[in-house]
Amino acid sequence: MIDPSRFQIIVAHFNKDLRWLDAFAANTFVYSKGNLPADPKQYHRVETLPNIGRESHTIAHHIYHNYDDLSDVLLFTQDDIYNEDSEFWPHCNLPLTTMVEMALDTPEYGMTTYAAMKATFKDWEGLWWIQYGEMQWLKVWGNSLTRARLSPAEFWNYLHGVEEHPRALHYHAHGLFAVRRETIRLKPRSFWARLLHYFEDLNAYNPEEGLYMERMWSAIFSDSHIIWSE
Repeated sequence: MIDPSRFQIIVAHFNKDLRWLDAFAANTFVYSKGNLPADPKQYHRVETLPNIGRESHTIAHHIYHNYDDLSDVLLFTQDDIYNEDSEFWPHCNLPLTTMVEMALDTPEYGMTTYAAMKATFKDWEGLWWIQYGEMQWLKVWGNSLTRARLSPAEFWNYLHGVEEHPRALHYHAHGLFAVRRETIRLKPRSFWARLLHYFEDLNAYNPEEGLYMERMWSAIFSDSHIIWSE
């Protein structure tokens, strides 16, 4: 039995059809960076944001502005994880009810990932697109890509206020995961402020740093995804 009082679904929305979320619309917080979704009153809340920073900006915005009033479990997702009208492969093939059930089973101080793609990141000097097999992504979205101000190493160190980065990170692609409130709060609100303000200052629709975050989310929430040595 799913307890609707324990979770929220946080959606980074840009013009896609959200009917796949209808069963849990009352638990869904929509951040719209384009046209508002159809029948916005059915959702828990709909808020407009500037179209910057990809889903990473949306996630940082929600956490920073709701830090003291977070749900027990938060499921973060993009607006069309199944990519039904896209030439890209689906981010996830799980039905939403299964995703919610998995989210509610997220262990204390843990997270649940849904994306099928798993990899290890260690290109701290810069993303090597050919290595990741993402030339299709560059063909479709590359013209709008704003190249990063910082290398991945510099970006990691900026966010964490450190001078040394790990050797590598295990990650699941895409900003698609569930995390518990207490896990989010392992990082102080100032951490989320740095992340949010970075994307606000960039003011870019498709910044490369948003792709950095796809590779860093798991490690931000769980030290088990961090590889410090050989």
